[in-house]
Amino acid sequence: PYISEMEFFVKRGVDLIWLLLILYFYYKIGKINKFKFNIFPLSYLFLIMAVIGAASIFNALIFLDVYVELSDLFETYRWVYYFLVINMAFQIKWDHYLFNRYLVQATIAALTVIFIITYGSLFNDHLRQFFSVFYFFKTQAAWNEYVRVSGTFTNPNFFAVFLVFALSVITLSGVMKIYKKYLYLLLTFALVFLTGSRTGMI
Repeated sequence: PYISEMEFFVKRGVDLIWLLLILYFYYKIGKINKFKFNIFPLSYLFLIMAVIGAASIFNALIFLDVYVELSDLFETYRWVYYFLVINMAFQIKWDHYLFNRYLVQATIAALTVIFIITYGSLFNDHLRQFFSVFYFFKTQAAWNEYVRVSGTFTNPNFFAVFLVFALSVITLSGVMKIYKKYLYLLLTFALVFLTGSRTGMI
C-alpha cells in the first residue's frame, strides 16, 4: 500500500495483519490435524538468521555505538515470519488439485494484476499517476535514465524475491496453456531484470 508520512505505522500495521492471518491459519490447520505440527528442517535456517540479526543489532547498539532505528528490529522479525509461513505451508498435504487451485491460480492472478500496474506505469504517464495514488513507486515512466521497478512492493528486492517464487510456480504448473506459460515467464523474467536486484538475479 501507499506509504505516507505515517510510514512506520502503515508498514507495521500491514505486518501485524499478515501475522494475525498466519496465526489464524495455524489455528485452523492445527484444529484439523489435532494440533500435531511438523517442523520443516530447512526452516530452522530462518530462526538462525533471526538470532544472527538480533545479535548484529545488539552489537551495533552496545559495542559499535551505531544508530539503530526501531524499524531495524523488524528485519529480525522478518526471519521469524518466514519460519512461520514455511512451516504453516508444510502442514498442508499438497496434492495436484490443491497445488493448482490455491498456489498456481493465485500466483497467476497476482502476476496479472502486477503486470497491469507495473508495465502500465512504465509505458503510460496517466496510468502511473493513477496507480501512484495507491502505491509508492521507484518506477519511472521515462526510459531516459536507469530505473528499478518495485511493482506493488515498496522495495525492488522484495519484488524480485516474489517474482522468482512466481517463476518457480509457473514452471511447475501443469494447468496453463503452453503459449500462456511462456508469455508469463517472459514478462516475469523481464521484471526481475528491471528490478535491478542482485538477489533476484542470483
